[in-house]
Amino acid sequence: MRTHLLFWMLFTSFFSVTLAQERNLEGANLFFEKCISCHHPKGSAPFSLATYPEIARFRSMIMQLVQQDIMPPWQPDPHYQQYENSRQLDAAQKEALLDWVAKLKKNDKLMAWQRLYKNKMKQKKSDFIHLKHPEGINVAVSPRDTIIPFEFSYTIPTDQNIVQIEFYCSNISLVHHANYFVADEQKAQGKHATVMNENFLRNNNIALGYAPGNRQLPFAQGCGFVLPKSGKVVGDIHLSPSFKNETIQFGLRFYTSEKPLKEIMFLQTVPSLHKVNYETFTIAPDSIQYFKAYYSLHQAVKVRYTHPHMHVFGKQFLSYAVLPQNDTIPLIKINDWRFWEQQYYQFKKPIYLPKGTKIFYEALYDNTLNNPLNPFRPTIPITEGWSIHQEMMANFLICTYPPN
Repeated sequence: MRTHLLFWMLFTSFFSVTLAQERNLEGANLFFEKCISCHHPKGSAPFSLATYPEIARFRSMIMQLVQQDIMPPWQPDPHYQQYENSRQLDAAQKEALLDWVAKLKKNDKLMAWQRLYKNKMKQKKSDFIHLKHPEGINVAVSPRDTIIPFEFSYTIPTDQNIVQIEFYCSNISLVHHANYFVADEQKAQGKHATVMNENFLRNNNIALGYAPGNRQLPFAQGCGFVLPKSGKVVGDIHLSPSFKNETIQFGLRFYTSEKPLKEIMFLQTVPSLHKVNYETFTIAPDSIQYFKAYYSLHQAVKVRYTHPHMHVFGKQFLSYAVLPQNDTIPLIKINDWRFWEQQYYQFKKPIYLPKGTKIFYEALYDNTLNNPLNPFRPTIPITEGWSIHQEMMANFLICTYPPN
């Protein structure tokens, strides 16, 4: 009897320890996936959480923001559409992550999250093609936005399949957005993203650009594009107002794969609102206004990602597709728009939209003094433009087609 009791005590003790270890590992994995993926020394977040002192410093804030579902940041309404790259935590995941953060100790030197972080950093050294600005760009103190065009010419031994692109900058908080296009040498013709026309877009590849808050994601499984062995990367980097003189470094890493591509990615050109209703897109002073527009697809597309874009006056965003037979397909709904938390949202399954489909997009803007991000006191009319003190209303669709 005593032997059985002792065995049972040892078994339950071992089982409890194993469950605790698994729970601790789950919390560590979640912290890496949901937090460190942005909060690392070169990440898009404003501070790092890659070491114990950093986590300990922000422990209370981390737990509060996770409990309130503010972090990890995720803007789309989950009841409207689901996405493959969702960062939301379910109840069990939230509990595991909070438990791990609360029990984190200074002497836990072999924690799983540290090993994960180090392994991921090693993986970053895998094969990629690195293009960067040779000497960086000098940024002067300025109350206005600055748009700087750039062009990288390159030559590589053979065409390469690209499955991920990473934009980096030494001061990522200064970047309002960055656009970059991969063009065949003969097609580039020295043009930059700020002046490219739709004919250029149809004949060249676009990489997923950078906007504040978005993560550098691999493309959907089996998707990518072919980087020709000789060509140019042309684009622009849009900098927000700067409060100090500095030199910033930036560049692109094109991650390659030897596996054949099943789908080729491209950007479905989406007109901003001013091209649809130019005369109506002015947000009057001291007003809250709602705008609505649509455009028709001139070709059938297979949609993989959606990427809405507004500036600091934006508050809500909605986009959906209406098929020729009048069926409605939800694309994205954001009830609380936050400029610094933009993402590329990957649908769980590709969405097929036939020619003639209408893409509707609607947005709410707040140009009152109640908007804490409104830079104008008193308020002024806000017009369409690239500056952070102007506004945009667009929804970019990243699509794919077969290699042939």
